[in-house]
Amino acid sequence: MRQGDYMITGTQLRMARAAVRLGVRDIAKLANVSPATVTRLEGGAPANSATIQALKTAYEDKGILFIGDSWVRARLPEDRKNLSDDLREIYEKIDTLVNQRLKSERLKNKQKEDVSGV
Repeated sequence: MRQGDYMITGTQLRMARAAVRLGVRDIAKLANVSPATVTRLEGGAPANSATIQALKTAYEDKGILFIGDSWVRARLPEDRKNLSDDLREIYEKIDTLVNQRLKSERLKNKQKEDVSGV
């Protein structure tokens, strides 16, 4: 399931739904799609871009970020001033790791493109 420059996988959709603690019917209603569609997509079935965008938007509205073509995580708090020093440090480490992973994935994708001549 293509979205932008990467794929959103059925596994990512299941992880996102688990992260926001919603049932299939709940996320289907928020995305204005059928529960059967959510179930099919979570199982890896192909989908049109409008359906993927609707689900992605519904999850993003609930604070989920889709990262690359294998990661999902909850959005970090915008205001980190009110966090304890320990939590702030943890969030900063998470950001660093995610950014390193994204950079690595981009480099791998570029190398694949260079090899295939695309």
